[in-house]
Amino acid sequence: PFNPTNPQSPYYIPGTTAQDIGRADAAAGLVGLGAVLRRMTELGPRLFTQAVDTLNITGGFDGNYDLLGTFAGWDAGFSFGESRQVDENAGLLDMTRVSRALGPLSNCVDTVAPDGTTIPAPPGANGCVPLDIFGGPGTITPEMLDYISYTALDRARARQWYFYASTNTSIPTSGVLAGDLGVAVGGEFRRNFYEGQPDPLKINGTSSTNSATASRGAYSVTEFFAEVSAPLVRDLPYAQSVNLSLAGRYSEYDILDRTFDKPVGKIGLEWRVVDDLMLRSTYSQAFRAPSITDLFLGAATSFPEVTDPCSAPEPGSNAETNCTADGVNGVDQTNSQIPTIFGGNTELDPETATSFSAGLVFSPTFIPGLDRFNMTVDYFDIDLEDFISFVGTGQIFALCYDADPNNRALCENVNRNPGNGQISSIDNTATNFLGLRTSGIDTNIDWVLPVLRDYGSLKFQLDSSYVLTYEQTTPTTTGPVTFGFVGVNTGTGGIPRVKINTTLEFATGPFTASWNTRYIHSMFEICDDGFGDPGAAEGGGNPTPILTLDQYGLCSGPDTENFGLINKLEAVLYHDFVFGYDLPALGTNLTLGVINALDKDPPRIGTAFASSYDPTIYDYKGSRTVYLKFIKSF
Repeated sequence: PFNPTNPQSPYYIPGTTAQDIGRADAAAGLVGLGAVLRRMTELGPRLFTQAVDTLNITGGFDGNYDLLGTFAGWDAGFSFGESRQVDENAGLLDMTRVSRALGPLSNCVDTVAPDGTTIPAPPGANGCVPLDIFGGPGTITPEMLDYISYTALDRARARQWYFYASTNTSIPTSGVLAGDLGVAVGGEFRRNFYEGQPDPLKINGTSSTNSATASRGAYSVTEFFAEVSAPLVRDLPYAQSVNLSLAGRYSEYDILDRTFDKPVGKIGLEWRVVDDLMLRSTYSQAFRAPSITDLFLGAATSFPEVTDPCSAPEPGSNAETNCTADGVNGVDQTNSQIPTIFGGNTELDPETATSFSAGLVFSPTFIPGLDRFNMTVDYFDIDLEDFISFVGTGQIFALCYDADPNNRALCENVNRNPGNGQISSIDNTATNFLGLRTSGIDTNIDWVLPVLRDYGSLKFQLDSSYVLTYEQTTPTTTGPVTFGFVGVNTGTGGIPRVKINTTLEFATGPFTASWNTRYIHSMFEICDDGFGDPGAAEGGGNPTPILTLDQYGLCSGPDTENFGLINKLEAVLYHDFVFGYDLPALGTNLTLGVINALDKDPPRIGTAFASSYDPTIYDYKGSRTVYLKFIKSF
C-alpha cells in the first residue's frame, strides 16, 4: 500500500488514509488505481561477485605382493576436500525499507503535530528518506538509494571424505584362454556434506531479488566392485584379438532415514578383425542415488519472464482447448514475471539405467593418403528410469497446455489464483520423471592430410552427434505419456537433431593455426507467445486487438498435431579462428583467437526466456570475441 500522506505520491491528499493502489474495495475505502511497476534504473546494474576457496588433501599407498605364486598389486588411499563459496550480489533493495520509505510519513521522518510539536520518527527509521517512484528516470535521488539499497551475501560449504582400496592381478589360464585373466576387486566409501546459508533478507523474503531458504544435509555411500578382462582369441584369421570384459558393482546409499542399494553389471566385447578394423560393443547397467544438491538444495524463488499460454492462445490450437477446459482461456496475466520455486526434494528416488552401444574403429592404412586416418562410429541407446531433473517453466507449459488434450502432464505444477485465474506461482523442484530414453550415433574423425607434409602438419578433426530419439515419459491423470523432444526448442533449451564440430589445423615448428566450425541443425519452436488478443469488440480482454505471431508473419509453420503452429529455427554455422606460437626456451605460449568470427546472430525465438534467442544452445547476439591468451610454464 502506498500511503497518500507521503508527499512523494501524486495522489497526496493531506489527512486521508492509506490506499492499496492495486485493489479496489469500496467497503474498505480503497480505490483501485491499477498496478505500479518501476525499474530502479538509478541503482545501476546488479553486480555479482563470487569467491571460492578450495582445500584438497590426498594421500595413498601402493605396493605388490605374492598371491599363490602370482604377482599382485594393491593400492589404498583417501582424500578430503572442502570448498567455501561466498556470493556477493550488489544493487539489491531492502523491501522493508522500501515499504517504510513509501508508507506514512510519520514512519519515515520526524513530523509536526497540529499543535506545532515535533513527533520523532520511530527508532527503526534512522536514515529514512521518503521515496519517489512516480517520476521518470533520474527522479530517485542518491539519498533515497542509500537508504533502500544493500548488498546481499550468500555462503555455501561442501565437504567430501573419500576412502578406497583395491587389488589386481593376472591369473594364468594354462592355454584355456588366449592369455592371462586380468582381475581387479576393491571398495570405496564416500561421505558428502553440503550447507547453504542465503542472505538473511532472502530468507525472510524482504529482498528485491529471489527468496531462498537455508539448506543442510549429508549422505554416505559404500561400494564394492569387481572387474575381469578375458582374452578369448589371439592371432587368428579375421580375429587378431577378441577380448571380453565383465564388471560388477554393488552400491549402498544412506540418505536420512532411507537406504538405497542395488547391484549393477557391465559386459563388453572388443573384436579386432584386422589391424585396420576393430568392432566393439557394451551393455551396462547403472544406479545413481540423488546428489546432495538434488536432495538438500534450499528452496529458491526465481522470477522468470514468462507468458501465460492461456492469456491469448491461437484459435483452434491445443492451448485454446486446454485452457478452455481449465476455465482460464483469455485470462489477463498482469505480471509477466511469475514466482517459480526451485529446490531440492528429500523424497527423490534413485535413478536406474541400462545402456547399449556398438561401434567400430577404422584406420585404413592400406589406402594411399589415409595412412594417418582414424574414424570411430558408435551407436548408443540409453534407457533411464526415475531420472532426476528440473522440468523448466517452458516445458511445464508445453506439456500442460500445448500438448494434445488427451495427453496432458504436469498441470499440477501451475498454481493459479482461484479468484481471477492468474498464475500465482510455478513449482519446479527436483523431481523423478518416469523415464528418459535417448539414442543416436556419434562419429569422430581424426585425419592428418597427405598434403603440405614437407612444410608441416595439416590435420582435420570432426566430432558429430546425430540424435535419433530423445523421449521423456511423464505421469498424467490417464497414465504415463511419452513426449519426443528431438528438434524442439522450448525457449530454455532443446535437443538439435545434429551437431557437428570440425577443426582444420596447420602446425609448423612453433606456429599453429586452426579454423573451427560449429554446426547446429535446424529446430522448431511452438509459435505462440500468448500475447495475441482479438480486442474487446470481439470478446478479447484487451481494449484494442493485439496481433499474434502468426498474424505478424513470424510463424513459418506447419500446424502440427502435438504442438500446434510451429516456427522453424534455421540451422546455424559458427566460425572460430585460433593462432598460436610457442617459445620453448621461455616456457611460453601465446594464443590469439576469434570466437564467432563472422558475428553470426542466433535465430530469433519468440518463446525464449527474457530474450529473443536461446543462449543455452546458441552464441550470444553480437558475440564475436577476440582474445589473447598467455601461458607461462615454470
